[in-house]
Amino acid sequence: MSRIWSRSAARAAVAAMTTMIAITIATIGTMIIAASGIIATIAITTTITTTRMVSHRSADNHKGRWQRDRETFTNDNHKGRRYAVQCQDGIKRDPPS
Repeated sequence: MSRIWSRSAARAAVAAMTTMIAITIATIGTMIIAASGIIATIAITTTITTTRMVSHRSADNHKGRWQRDRETFTNDNHKGRRYAVQCQDGIKRDPPS
């Protein structure tokens, strides 16, 4: 009787240990996935921020002629700044004053 009891107790102990190991592995896996998600989020945010900063800085190069001229004379941040404008004939000229 005691032998049968000890066998079932051993089986229960093995099952409990196996369950604990499985839970531990699942927890570690979840932590790895969560960490990689956080790292990916940080990387994406950094990329977007950097791209916006760079594109904002170089936005003047992509603006049309009249938009640039308008900014030159209306925007306080750009006051006094003059842009050489690429005209349709390919010659760079200063905007009208």
